Amino acid sequence: MTLTPPDAPDPAEEPALLAKARQRDDREAIRRFLSGADEDRQRRELFRAAKEGYINVLEVFSESGILPLDARWPSGQTTPLMHAVMKSQTEAVRYLLAKNCSLTAQNGTGYTPLHVTASSAKDKEIVFMLALAGASFDTLNGENQTPLDVAGYKRRPEMRGWLMEAFKAQRENVIATERRRHEEFVESEAAVAHNGVEVKPMRALRFKSPQNRPMFAR
Repeated sequence: MTLTPPDAPDPAEEPALLAKARQRDDREAIRRFLSGADEDRQRRELFRAAKEGYINVLEVFSESGILPLDARWPSGQTTPLMHAVMKSQTEAVRYLLAKNCSLTAQNGTGYTPLHVTASSAKDKEIVFMLALAGASFDTLNGENQTPLDVAGYKRRPEMRGWLMEAFKAQRENVIATERRRHEEFVESEAAVAHNGVEVKPMRALRFKSPQNRPMFAR
């Protein structure tokens, strides 16, 4: 089973009209071209934009609703976010995450965006962006591998290190967020304490490490 997203977008040359509009950052011309294209061409250009980092094209897709940013490539079931991380297009990844593109989507081989990152990405920042956006380190692909397993299988020790760092950062971010919410709760309840409202302690948090060992917040 292949470990990288199969069936990349059609490599056909980008239409000259769209290329010129993109280079000029002519959003209206981009929108007109995409609106007049058939769905197959629209999908090719969406995936091309993610793969090549054409933010202005992604923005037109988002603002116009021509195709959802989470559209699937028919054969292989990959998403634009998977192609952006595969090609280490950091700004495209940042944009797609800001638009709430799915971190749990799995392609035909069970890969999530974080699995693809473990297999192919070359930018540490992408690993951390996905982690802090909530990517799961426990999801298994079709070979019963976690993203950390994939990095090991692909003999990418540096990536394994990045994944471990990112998991720790994700855990600390969740703990900090829960602590902040608890403090805000205590402050708000203190203001109405005379009404007899009980203040509940912060709930315990339980995590699993990438090796599936339980990890507890203290």
